[in-house]
Amino acid sequence: MYIYHFLQMIIKNENTKIKEKALNIPTATLVWLICLIGIYVIMQIVSDQKRLDFLFNYSFIPNIYSNFSSPKFYHFYSPLTYILIHGNLTHLIVNISMLAAFGSIIEKKFGIFNFLFIFLFSSLIAIFTHYLFFQNSYSPVIGASGGICGLFSFFLIMRLIY
Repeated sequence: MYIYHFLQMIIKNENTKIKEKALNIPTATLVWLICLIGIYVIMQIVSDQKRLDFLFNYSFIPNIYSNFSSPKFYHFYSPLTYILIHGNLTHLIVNISMLAAFGSIIEKKFGIFNFLFIFLFSSLIAIFTHYLFFQNSYSPVIGASGGICGLFSFFLIMRLIY
């Protein structure tokens, strides 16, 4: 008798469960992840010279901002495009894992606009802070770690408040 009721309960719960997607990643976070992976794959396929050209044109190189007489177009976009470039597979995997985890939470709870604002604003603050400390550096800055750190910080602050 007890086994019958137990089986009925399992069958009933099985039929009333809401089906969830295997990957429950919101749209903007998923688009960012696909872009990061796609750019990494493209950079692995192209020749070494094209990879260096891409790195020079889209990474953030602090010294270029310290010593320029006339602004070039890349002066305006590289403070954000550096987010898209990753140095190796480990760098990419760690960043996409953290972006999937914290980006999903923030986008679901606060919306696409707030997710994008926090991510991009944190990335700008991160690169500005790097520039303040390393103005004469010729080393390119790459990766989405600054924006992800901002998402993580926002997540922690919201957990403390609520």
